[in-house]
Amino acid sequence: MTPAELEETAGLQSCQASIRAAMTLIDARVDEYAREIQTRKAYMWDARRDMDHIEKIAVCQTIEQDMDCAEALKTQQQKLAKLMRSPYFGRFDFHRLGDPQALPVYVGVHHFRDDAAHETLIYD
Repeated sequence: MTPAELEETAGLQSCQASIRAAMTLIDARVDEYAREIQTRKAYMWDARRDMDHIEKIAVCQTIEQDMDCAEALKTQQQKLAKLMRSPYFGRFDFHRLGDPQALPVYVGVHHFRDDAAHETLIYD
């Protein structure tokens, strides 16, 4: 392999590692939402006779919000799974005038930002 190919392979592996880390975080958050929803449902079942109408509505709304958040995370997880298979399909190198170093910009089907590194790795 040429040095450029080795560098590109290392970049791809690094990108996939960041995507895997993001998927792991999403898994943990989805599990947390599932536990929270179960806890609220159990509370509502146990305290249903002692709760007034407004409290029941509030608990139901909280459960619905948690479910909506979990669904949004699942959608994001599906996008990340698609990125794992093929993170990007193209690359542009941008040169600024007077700057000897090119800035590589990767283009894929979904946008991906590595929050830990505070940088966008893939643009859509």
